[in-house]
Amino acid sequence: MEKYNKEELKKIAHSLGIRLFESVMSHNKKDKQLPNEFYRNYYQSETDNTFEKLIEKGFAVKDERLNLNYYFITDIGIEKFRTEFEELVNYQPKKERDLSYLKNRINFYCDFYNYRFCEDNSEHVISAYVNYFLKGFYMSHTTNDCVIRFKRELRSFKNVLVTEEVL
Repeated sequence: MEKYNKEELKKIAHSLGIRLFESVMSHNKKDKQLPNEFYRNYYQSETDNTFEKLIEKGFAVKDERLNLNYYFITDIGIEKFRTEFEELVNYQPKKERDLSYLKNRINFYCDFYNYRFCEDNSEHVISAYVNYFLKGFYMSHTTNDCVIRFKRELRSFKNVLVTEEVL
C-alpha cells in the first residue's frame, strides 16, 4: 500500500488534532506518542482536493452539515496514519541518537518548509555547516535557517562531520 504524501499527512494530523511538525521535531517521548483515542476527527472546508483523493482511497468520508463540508478520517485511515506516524517521528533516547536520527529530522524540516537543496537535503545542510558556517562564510537564507535550527545537534557531531568531510 502506498504511503501518504506530505499534504495528506498534514491534513490527517490536523483533522485528528495532532501537531505533526512539533511531534517530529521534538526530542520528548511524550510528544512522539499518539493517544489511544483522538479528541477530534474532522476537517471542515468548502472543498479539498487532498481529502477527495483520500475518500477515493477509502481513508476518509465526507458529510455535509449546515451547508458545510466536513471530512472525517476512517478507521482504516487512522490505522495507516498511526503506522506512518511511528516511522516519521522515529523516537530514540538521547544516548542512542546518531547521525541518521539528525538527518531524518533535517530532511523532515526541509520538506515541511519546501526547501529543496538537493536529493538529500540533510547532506547539503551538514556540508554547509562544516564548509561555510564553521568558517564564517555566507550561506543562503534557507541554508542558514536550517543550520541555525540544528546548530546544537550539528555541534554535537562536529568531530564526526569534520572527519567525514576531510575524507
